[in-house]
Amino acid sequence: MKTILKKLIATYRIKFILHTIVAIYIYTVGRLLFLFSKRYAYYHTRLLLLADWYLSSKQPSSFKHEINLYSWRFNPAEVEFAELAYGRMHLKKGDTVLDLCCGDGSYAYLFFSDIASKIDSIDYDVDTITYAKKNYAAENITFTCANLLEHSFSDESYDLVVWTSGVAYFSKDHRAKILGKIHRALKSNGKLYIKTPIEEKSSSSANQVSVITDKIDFESEFKGYSILAEQQSYYHKRSNLNYVLTKSIG
Repeated sequence: MKTILKKLIATYRIKFILHTIVAIYIYTVGRLLFLFSKRYAYYHTRLLLLADWYLSSKQPSSFKHEINLYSWRFNPAEVEFAELAYGRMHLKKGDTVLDLCCGDGSYAYLFFSDIASKIDSIDYDVDTITYAKKNYAAENITFTCANLLEHSFSDESYDLVVWTSGVAYFSKDHRAKILGKIHRALKSNGKLYIKTPIEEKSSSSANQVSVITDKIDFESEFKGYSILAEQQSYYHKRSNLNYVLTKSIG
């Protein structure tokens, strides 16, 4: 009994000493380093935004979402980045995912890669895919450079198809073709998650071809699908439409 008691006391002392050391570090040097790293990340991503979108002679084909991620701490409006969780809620462990217009690859990695068995992420821009492979690589993610209108998907292969923010980069006719290809690629009980901004007026900014301005008109494009869930999210300067679609029965 005495031996056990001595061990307990010794263990308690060690834990107390370690706790004291860790606490001193956290509230002195550690806290300063942590605050500095967060601020540095914020300014670094602001400079990245400036370089990509305002100083570069070539307009980027996609947005680096780490800018949202590291700005969120200082600007709550950047919470829009986390909207992908709406699609994540329809993902089960071991599901297969097709990520269309994947951009920098951050969405596939941050929101789906921890439980998906396989993710096929596709974007048409070579530089974007190169960046994704370098910064968001994972064993279960395959990044492919391809044109969605020409690329072939395996029939009934995916539990979840994700198409976020790239919708407006296609004409209505091209969207119809892509939606048809997605329909064939989805498993019988698969789901399609779509997220796209809804604008007050038509525009062709940032290489967009056909922006969404009318919710009802956009929903009329979902031929062969049923709306399982929908949500419109609001921000200071914009709002987004979120849909989860399933294959129509019959």
